[in-house]
This record gives sequence, C-alpha cells and structure tokens, in this order.
Amino acid sequence: MSPRRAWLAKVTSFAFPCTFTRSWGAEHHVRFTVVVTDGGKTAIGREVEVQMPVADAERLGQQMLRIAAHQREQMTACATADSPHVASAGQTSPAEGEQMT
Repeated sequence: MSPRRAWLAKVTSFAFPCTFTRSWGAEHHVRFTVVVTDGGKTAIGREVEVQMPVADAERLGQQMLRIAAHQREQMTACATADSPHVASAGQTSPAEGEQMT
C-alpha cells in the first residue's frame, strides 16, 4: 500500500449543476474542475473534475464564506494595528500647515 499523499489543486472553472436520474429518483450534484498543482509527479498539471452532492456543496460553500469573512476581519485588524497613522478615539490628525509641538 502506498503512503497517503497531500494533493493541492487550483480551481479552474465555475461550479455547474449536474443531475442524474436513477430508478429511485434524481440525484443532484455540483461539479467544478481543478488542476493539480502539488502531489505525485504523474498528477501535477492534470485537470480533474470534482463532483459532490448539493447538500455537501452547500455546507462547503457556507464554511468557505465563514472562513473568508474571518480572514478578512483578521487582515483588517492587523492592518489597523500595524498602521502608525491611525488616530485613537477622540484624537484628530493635525490640519495641513499646523505645527505639532
């Protein structure tokens, strides 16, 4: 048995719907394509289609939105904390031409 490998890929398409009709009913899926960017030598550069049930795609999408919002908040907080030009509450910047003492 081969060791587990970490695969990384870059999304290369928009998501699109796909429905399969089965004898027990329709199965709804979401598909998108990715290009493998890191992994085994034979896999790098290959385009792969990813397919997942709609419910899983919805959960993944909601999780990605929460993570993106959290990351955006962290970036804003870091930028604000690192900026030396940010005045604290109640203070104003000097107007052009005013002298600072």
